[in-house]
Amino acid sequence: MTTCEGLRRLSRLDALPTGTRNLRRTRWVVRRADAACDSVAEERLLHILRSAGVRGMRTQYLVVHPSGRYYLDIGIPGLLLDIEFDGAHKYVEHSESVEKALFEQRVRQHELEQLGWIVVRFAWPDLDSPVGVVRPIRGALRRHGRDLDIDPAMSFAAVA
Repeated sequence: MTTCEGLRRLSRLDALPTGTRNLRRTRWVVRRADAACDSVAEERLLHILRSAGVRGMRTQYLVVHPSGRYYLDIGIPGLLLDIEFDGAHKYVEHSESVEKALFEQRVRQHELEQLGWIVVRFAWPDLDSPVGVVRPIRGALRRHGRDLDIDPAMSFAAVA
């Protein structure tokens, strides 16, 4: 589905009858979607973080290093925190080989760390546990004397 076709379909949501199957759920998903997310997994990761009450997030946040420009999957600029989702597409779609993609990822991470950024990476299995997403982020930040800005009213913020 092209972006234009997708937008046309979304614009028809409000015209559907109230009792349409899954309409309420679909509207909920559409209202919370972030167009900057590159994948469903990034969107899920963002949803988990929002549900935990994490504040200050920016999707596809631009960081400029002297050797290049990097877009972070989810950045929290105030904490210099880069939250990345590493799906298989990163290793096969944009590079000639998996080895080259992994090398480029290490270089990118090293350059971000030179600028003071903390990089935390996730893969699909990590997204099964919301608390399992928040804990490693908090751990990485605490090792650097920082912590997340979490809305205390959110459901599982206290657990993480």
